[in-house]
Amino acid sequence: MPLYQNYAAALTAYNETDPADAALKEAAYADVMSAFVALAAPLKHTQDRLWDLPAPTASRDGHRGQEVGARED
Repeated sequence: MPLYQNYAAALTAYNETDPADAALKEAAYADVMSAFVALAAPLKHTQDRLWDLPAPTASRDGHRGQEVGARED
């Protein structure tokens, strides 16, 4: 997955940048964020497809037809 490799390379470059060089550190951080945004879009799309679950048909305790918090008299 080339997007992940780009993100990993940008993160490695950021981590190896000398903290004393603020301008270079900020530029490296901008590269990390741009690679993250590029990677996040397809991951979000995949996550949305995987977690498109049907609406619940049972209450939390597993009994059908009862609402959560309903009392049994």
